[in-house]
Amino acid sequence: MKAKYAGILSAVLGSICCVGPLLLIALGLGTSAAIIGRYHWIFVGAAIVVLVWAWTKHFREKAQCACEHRAMYGRRISLLTLIVASVIVVAFAALNISSYAFPGSPAPVSATIQVARNNAASAHPLRPLLPSRPPSTPDHHRALQVS
Repeated sequence: MKAKYAGILSAVLGSICCVGPLLLIALGLGTSAAIIGRYHWIFVGAAIVVLVWAWTKHFREKAQCACEHRAMYGRRISLLTLIVASVIVVAFAALNISSYAFPGSPAPVSATIQVARNNAASAHPLRPLLPSRPPSTPDHHRALQVS
């Protein structure tokens, strides 16, 4: 596998944790989205491992070409692809870290899905959409009723 394809694979793995659940929810597969959101660190870790492997492969090929005194084929596009993939992976990793490090940041996708699932489970399907008890009457009406 060429280094640029490994870089693309790392960007896809890094974005699965955040983009994957949104796509699955859009397709109506909310349970699958909750599973992916729960294991987002595995995808980010795999993306980092594949990205390191891609950079290593790129530099090995570059060194091999330098030893053979020949130009590296597709060096610019490979380097551009690896830089863009690195930015994507770092951005998604920072997004995941910031959701845990800073209390005011938005909740991770898996937590949002869990809250939505709990709200849906607590709602009774036969309960009407009206309030559960009638609105209370003002105090001056109660005083008139008692007298």
